[in-house]
Amino acid sequence: FTNGVSAGSVLTAPFTLTAGNLAAGAYALTAVATAAGIFATSSEVNITVVSAPTVNITNPVSGAVFVAPANVDIASSATVSGGTVTNVQFFTNGVSAGSVLTAPFTLTAGNLAAGAYALTAMATAAGISATSSVVNITVDAPPNVTITNPLNNATLSAPARSEEHT
Repeated sequence: FTNGVSAGSVLTAPFTLTAGNLAAGAYALTAVATAAGIFATSSEVNITVVSAPTVNITNPVSGAVFVAPANVDIASSATVSGGTVTNVQFFTNGVSAGSVLTAPFTLTAGNLAAGAYALTAMATAAGISATSSVVNITVDAPPNVTITNPLNNATLSAPARSEEHT
């Protein structure tokens, strides 16, 4: 029984029943056994069903490009109906970049080398976790540029024409 309403019956051992599709809330579970016309009721077991949290990375946006070595501020929104998010863990390419225990859920992933990164956030509330969608970013090395002609501090006669080579 779930809150006094029959959740079903099982006629053969092992006597196991799954109560499915329970909405978030508090439930009192009991079982009634019958043998030779005699009924016995179990002690009550109280459970609480909680919703999974929702989590989204709000910064950076997918497709963002940073200059290496990059310090990337990652921010997420994380909520849970009727409860409190107690941890958001951030990942870069599946490796933990760190955790934040209270809102606002932001973290700086520091000194990222050039490469492609898949960012995710995992929120936890009441021991239940949910993971955000992936946000893909790129960290690129800056290009090298050097003026090779004219030489530094060169003196040119007017009217001058300069060719720059990179």
